[in-house]
Amino acid sequence: MRFTRKRRELDETPFDLTPMVDIVLLIIIFFMLTAQFSRALLAPMDLPREKGAVAQSNRAHQAIVDLARDGTLSLNNEAIASDRLLQRLAADTKAAGDLDILIRADRSCDAVHLNRLAASLSAIGIRDWRLATTGGGGG
Repeated sequence: MRFTRKRRELDETPFDLTPMVDIVLLIIIFFMLTAQFSRALLAPMDLPREKGAVAQSNRAHQAIVDLARDGTLSLNNEAIASDRLLQRLAADTKAAGDLDILIRADRSCDAVHLNRLAASLSAIGIRDWRLATTGGGGG
């Protein structure tokens, strides 16, 4: 007696990577565009024309403080009073642990406003901040 085994053929579904590649490309495009929009949201300012270091922040959290010509302050492109700014920066520093603070001071702003801001930041324990410049001048 002859027993034959039935060959059980498995239907293998081919794994198509095309949708995965499409999704990855869409995600890359999304992040590239949002990075460009975040730069475009910065208010136009006449920054000091000094040669500065290339900013490479490895910190996760960043706060951008704009100091206008008349001494008014903005935090992340939103007008804010000085005492409220200090409260938010202190809270953000406490929550984040390591906060990257970038101060964008208008070139025609009186130095007294920047000195007052620096003294206020120092008073709440923030001594590590950067001043934004344009790389066109210096010397």
